[in-house]
Amino acid sequence: MPETDPQAPQNTSQREEQLARDRENWAKNKDRYNRQRRERYQENPTAVHTSNKKYYQANREKAQVTIRAYTEAHPDVVRKAKAAYRERNREILRAKGRAYVAKRQAENPEAVRAYNNAYNAANRDKVNAIARRSRLKHHDLLNARQQRKRAEHPEIDRAWRKAHPEASRLKAERYRTRKLGLPSSFSAEERRFMLEYWHNACAVCGNQDGFFWTLADDHWICVNSPECPGTIAENIVPLCHTRRGQHDSCNLTKKDREPKAWLISRVGPTKAKRILKAIETYFAIVRARKAQDAAD
Repeated sequence: MPETDPQAPQNTSQREEQLARDRENWAKNKDRYNRQRRERYQENPTAVHTSNKKYYQANREKAQVTIRAYTEAHPDVVRKAKAAYRERNREILRAKGRAYVAKRQAENPEAVRAYNNAYNAANRDKVNAIARRSRLKHHDLLNARQQRKRAEHPEIDRAWRKAHPEASRLKAERYRTRKLGLPSSFSAEERRFMLEYWHNACAVCGNQDGFFWTLADDHWICVNSPECPGTIAENIVPLCHTRRGQHDSCNLTKKDREPKAWLISRVGPTKAKRILKAIETYFAIVRARKAQDAAD
């Protein structure tokens, strides 16, 4: 068994005393030392970075413990320092981030795609809010890019509208409503329920969607009215629209007229009363479905 070094306790005690003297000296002269460090950094930042990097690599575990302890003790100071660093080096950090993403994308695109999908699914509200802010900030740029793309490739836009007539119609209606500053939440699922409820027929006259007629998603209270609630399920009903250039369809005769007055002129007061009750019943069912979905 090796003998114990008689000098070990004395050396340990001396080190502790020296550390205590160093801490006391630092506390007394902290401002002067910090000023000297800033001056050295301003004179030669590259040399300071190199020295700090060498020390960190040689004392990684010790440095990490010190950093964690300081971060836990001074969270506000660290947060402000990081924010100031990001602000000073915004473009450099963005370039590094883009380079890192491009490298990962080139090395393993499937893993990147899976990670992005999982993140978007777990943070949908946050991602949507960031996307909305970006669209508002770069509105003119995005519009110009979209117009240029449509001008260069008009066949893509036409093909999409032809392949997705329902989505195209909903998109146009929502856009028109948003320009007026009104809610625009009428979805494809809500439209399918509407058509099923009314048996793919006009809510007023009963004309079926087919060869002679198509069904328009009509704003029961028109968008030009100050009472219009917007493009929402509680304000949309299917009205017949002619395919053959005639102008006697419900959708074309209603236009922007007040719904009750138009309905009386269209079918008479007795039948209008019955149809109004049916439409109000449908709107009540839609509101109940929304409330149930919100509760779930």
